[in-house]
Amino acid sequence: MRSLKNKIVVITGASQGIGAALAAQFARHKCRLILVARNKTRLQKVVGDLEPLCSGCLSLAIDITSLKGM
Repeated sequence: MRSLKNKIVVITGASQGIGAALAAQFARHKCRLILVARNKTRLQKVVGDLEPLCSGCLSLAIDITSLKGM
């Protein structure tokens, strides 16, 4: 399998469940993560846990189902 190191991965729903699990797997492969979720507190917890593992992490606490005013 080709290396995923430094590949950019965008995950929505990253603060819990499948999204958080996917983020953890990609972090272990040293990907650069863009994590999106509605709940800022839970998202920050996930980011804190994964930052030491990945090549970089950007978090966005937004609701992508309602982008009015953006």
